[in-house]
Amino acid sequence: MSEPASIPMWQTVVGVLGLGSLIATGLSHWLALRSDRKKWINDNKKLEWRQLIDELGECLETMSYAFDEKFRTDDSIEPMTGIIQGNRIIKSNATQINRTAYQ
Repeated sequence: MSEPASIPMWQTVVGVLGLGSLIATGLSHWLALRSDRKKWINDNKKLEWRQLIDELGECLETMSYAFDEKFRTDDSIEPMTGIIQGNRIIKSNATQINRTAYQ
């Protein structure tokens, strides 16, 4: 009977540890990158929403004087009247700012 060919011990150890470690390291690296990217995307979404809400708040704060009761010339409570009047005030202020910028 012929003896089965035996694989030297060092080849077995190097093969098992080297290939297995490489695969495990690559897989764990890929999973970590994927997780970090998802976290980064979620953080950026939160930041963008926060910036949008802050910006809208600033815009409303800036425009609020145009819709205040003391700026109304009529007794109308219709919102469109206030919006039109507020747009006129904002446009006139923007025109004044542009004129002073070019002088």
